[in-house]
Amino acid sequence: MSLASSIRRNSLFSLLTHFIRLFANFFVFIGIARLYGAEAFGQFTAAHTLSIMFLLLADYGFDTLLVTEIAHNKNKAQQIIHRFFSMKILLATFATALMIVVTSVEPVSNTTRTLMYLFSMNVLFSSLINFFFYLFRSYEEFYQETKISFIMNAFLLVTVIVFGLLHVSILIIATIFIGTRLLGAVIAVISTRNKFNWDTFHFSIVSKQEFLRINIFGLYGIFGTILFSIDTILISVLQNDYQVGLYQSVIKIASLGLLLSDILVYSILPSLTQYFSNDNAKWYRLAKYSHRYLVLVGTFISFFMIVFPTDMINLIYGVNRYDAAVPIMRIFGCVIAVRYYSEAGGLILTSSHCQLNRLIVVIIATIFNFTANILTIPVYGIHGASIIALITNLFVGIGYLFYSRTFREMWFLKTSQYIPFIVACVLGLLFWNGRLLNVWLSIPFSFVIIFLTILFTGFNRVERMKLITWRDSEL
Repeated sequence: MSLASSIRRNSLFSLLTHFIRLFANFFVFIGIARLYGAEAFGQFTAAHTLSIMFLLLADYGFDTLLVTEIAHNKNKAQQIIHRFFSMKILLATFATALMIVVTSVEPVSNTTRTLMYLFSMNVLFSSLINFFFYLFRSYEEFYQETKISFIMNAFLLVTVIVFGLLHVSILIIATIFIGTRLLGAVIAVISTRNKFNWDTFHFSIVSKQEFLRINIFGLYGIFGTILFSIDTILISVLQNDYQVGLYQSVIKIASLGLLLSDILVYSILPSLTQYFSNDNAKWYRLAKYSHRYLVLVGTFISFFMIVFPTDMINLIYGVNRYDAAVPIMRIFGCVIAVRYYSEAGGLILTSSHCQLNRLIVVIIATIFNFTANILTIPVYGIHGASIIALITNLFVGIGYLFYSRTFREMWFLKTSQYIPFIVACVLGLLFWNGRLLNVWLSIPFSFVIIFLTILFTGFNRVERMKLITWRDSEL
């Protein structure tokens, strides 16, 4: 299979997997927010966010490194899988136990504490699922991940809708959520019996050299998650559950906005890593194309979050229910833009064996984010937290530029990639708060204008013709 065909196939299944996961989670969280109110929504999301932080400790870089290790050592795949899975069991158990201990001393409400205890099991089950999902990716069997995601998220969505309409306890909703993760883990184990070869499995420890490499990826995963999650935890501790609910209502929309970025990263990274060593010219072309794609898509998505936040929030959460989140939405529209504009820098550092430099940037950013939020949240609340989030993401992007000469060059290779940004700024000034046209006219008008601008200035004639097929010669 050619590179273009492989990427197109992987991207399709990655898109389906992310869409299924985000669609289910989005409507589950929206349903909780609408049916149970901001306070219960804040309690649920605070517990879920804490479990995500401990999940990164359970994963600790094994999953990402698994993809590259198997790609480079197909003949030793079984040994690699068994060693990594052995360490996965140890870390997942440790992370689950540690979350239980932390929850017992966390200064939160009784309901939030109970939810945190329940979500500690989410750490264990989700960690196992992630391992097998990355195993599928290492063999480029993205369809397996899509299949399992569909089964467990369809079950989640249906059961939460039914029990949510019956308005059962939020604790039961959390139990259903965690039960679907157990279901996914069981199906994943069954689906990987040919790849894993369970009959020959024996517990083994990774080598010292492997562990040092894992530490780099693991620490990046931990600090990267803390970087983008600590604000929610601090708001829960320093403010109240209602403020967490308002803040998370925007975070969920922002997560949906990052969908296309996640899809590209998951689809491109295996090929990008492989070509760095084997074909540097192709690596550079693929990285350059990825950067341009991310800049253009980021401009498109962030525009609507910044210019039409009220309409998006009312459409999703209901009229006049989360109006206080509108200014937060605008700031996170800027955050989305920065994330898209800088993501290629992270891809370049990871694929070129410079993950340590990426780790340094994220550690410094995390320390700044934590310190700034401690000082800001008690005074300015969620507005201060959102500003700190924007500053932190800007710092990360600048850090990637500092460490990657290749990434710096890409910002000046094709100046036409900035034309859609300029057009978006002009339209934003014209349509801000329905200034020039009614909002229901300005939204579709803006959509068409920005889309056509991206299509005809972001890509040349040949690229436009090949964009759908994405042939190797164009990468």
